Amino acid sequence: MKKFALAGAALAALMAAAALPSTASAEPDGWYVAADVGYHAPQDWAGAEMNSDWVGFLRLGSKLNDHWRMEGELGYRPSDFDGFPASLDVTTTMVNVIYDFDASMPFRPYVGVGLGLAWGKLQAFGGEDTQSSLAYQGILGGSFAMGERTNLDITYRYLHANEMDFGFVADDYTRSEEHTSELQSH
Repeated sequence: MKKFALAGAALAALMAAAALPSTASAEPDGWYVAADVGYHAPQDWAGAEMNSDWVGFLRLGSKLNDHWRMEGELGYRPSDFDGFPASLDVTTTMVNVIYDFDASMPFRPYVGVGLGLAWGKLQAFGGEDTQSSLAYQGILGGSFAMGERTNLDITYRYLHANEMDFGFVADDYTRSEEHTSELQSH
């Protein structure tokens, strides 16, 4: 059911982007903002199975030239544990460096890396604890030109956060399957 809802949200974003007016850009380089929504499939954490859920990001960046971008990213990844009432929600702040391939094509693939911090909020057994750790991610995706100043991106992220020690349990936090669709405006 969640996959159908996410597919519907991606289709709605695509239709909204197609309806946006196209305005000429005097300078192709410069600042951009983006909002991403998608899903993630977390790996087991501390031996417990976690359910897939939605994921969201807000990004502010600068396109430095035809190939290089640098951006700040705020991400949120909620997750419930399978089989018992507990959750682990992770908020990240990342600095990403992204390489765009041939900018003259309507579909432009890109790769990137990010480094930042992750905050995990564990709610279990009637209690709550928050921990932070260093995080890094790999980014792979493609961008579709929807106008001269608007793109629709499809992105895969691999996120890893170092060990978070919540007292009674500690483990590295890894999200290996994150797929998002985002609308980006320059």
